Amino acid sequence: WPIFALLAAAFSAFMINDLRSAFAEAKKGVVGSQTVTAVNCYQDPKVPISHCMQTFLLSSIFVCVYYSAMSEPIEMTLFSRFFWACSLFVQYYISLNSFRPDSKPSFTTISRWALRLDDSQATNHDLWVALLRQD
Repeated sequence: WPIFALLAAAFSAFMINDLRSAFAEAKKGVVGSQTVTAVNCYQDPKVPISHCMQTFLLSSIFVCVYYSAMSEPIEMTLFSRFFWACSLFVQYYISLNSFRPDSKPSFTTISRWALRLDDSQATNHDLWVALLRQD
């Protein structure tokens, strides 16, 4: 549980920082007449809340089942060591392609990548600016 508390604290810190910057941009009136689109069901106001809650609940159940299955120790055979070694190359490939070319790796970008907050589709900064704008 301590790791979940650490992840929740880091997620909250990044979320508060993102909301503060979006609120500051909304106060300045940075977003003009540009169109902001929702990229998933949680950002779309046309999607009923029951659908969002059902998706979140099923995702939570699947993650709990995954963690319970993955937390059991397994015997490392030659076959399993081979697949573990191959998975390192896959993780390396995913890591190299997940950073944007214009950003240089720093502690902040690596932390955002670890929490999956580096994806512009997940955070949708322009949508938050438009929602926080007070006209």
